[in-house]
Amino acid sequence: QGFQHLAQVFPKLAELELRSCPAITGNSFRDFIESAPTLECVLVEGCPQISNAALAQLGRLKMLRELLVDGDRSCVQWLEAIRDSKQLRILSIHFPTFADVPMDQLKKMSWLDELDVYIESPINEQQRAAAESLRQALPRCQVSF
Repeated sequence: QGFQHLAQVFPKLAELELRSCPAITGNSFRDFIESAPTLECVLVEGCPQISNAALAQLGRLKMLRELLVDGDRSCVQWLEAIRDSKQLRILSIHFPTFADVPMDQLKKMSWLDELDVYIESPINEQQRAAAESLRQALPRCQVSF
């Protein structure tokens, strides 16, 4: 029964935290998101089988305020899916390298209050300048790298 059962037991579930869940598939995640429209806060970290296509289902959550997720170069797909999620206030994304950060996509999210970009590798001066350009593009948003 998995996620479907969880959504039935807690029909007004507001928060979902998935950490180090290698067995959870993209299909089960997608099915859960469809059955849990009241989610306001979602954390997905260390769940390699949850694809970017499955994460794109987060765009269906009309109450989503906070999102923390692992990112990679292909995260543009789910970022595009949440581009109209104006209720989203906090976005935290973890990337392996600075080159993986979709700066153009993030610059469009002007409604955010907080954007946290975690990068595993050190960043150089040129990348610091790019990070500063993101801060300038989102003047009312607290941007941290």
